[in-house]
Amino acid sequence: MSNKDLDGIMCVKHPYRPAKAFCAICGKPYCEADLTKIGNEYVCYDCLRALVKKYGKEPTVQFKSITLPVLFTALVFSLLTVYFVFAHIEFLPKLGEDLKSPEARIFIRDLIIALFFGIEVLLVLLTNKNAFVLGIFLSLWIMLNFLTNPVMDLPELTTEYIVFRIVLPILGILGLMLSRKNLVR
Repeated sequence: MSNKDLDGIMCVKHPYRPAKAFCAICGKPYCEADLTKIGNEYVCYDCLRALVKKYGKEPTVQFKSITLPVLFTALVFSLLTVYFVFAHIEFLPKLGEDLKSPEARIFIRDLIIALFFGIEVLLVLLTNKNAFVLGIFLSLWIMLNFLTNPVMDLPELTTEYIVFRIVLPILGILGLMLSRKNLVR
């Protein structure tokens, strides 16, 4: 809370001093001299001493860093997200006409895949441990789906298909492997 929010509220230990914030643990108002900041929260020294006594050390807040491999991995999965949103955008009018048409089904399938890749991007950027498993699964699934799919589904084998269904998933797996220590904790 800011000083403006605490106007008129005085410190419980020093009634002649204005309170700076409420303790995140006990909720009492304290002046600056009676508070310490842990992460984004203020904690009074009484509560801090109780925590140290209980756990044997001062609590710390650890933030996982977003490293270059994590950013690279997020970029790869972002490209896959965008690709699957726009891969069959020309089928969008069919969606309004007939939901059971093959084109509408392909478009809906690609939107669902894009949703999963979008979730993967968020998990990677949040350095969530589930990002590793989901990313490996999605990458392998896209590659295996492409490799086992009959060629009749593809009018011609284009560079676009090879890049977005083989190269980028491989780069995604590589990025996940390089980011593994940030993602799996």
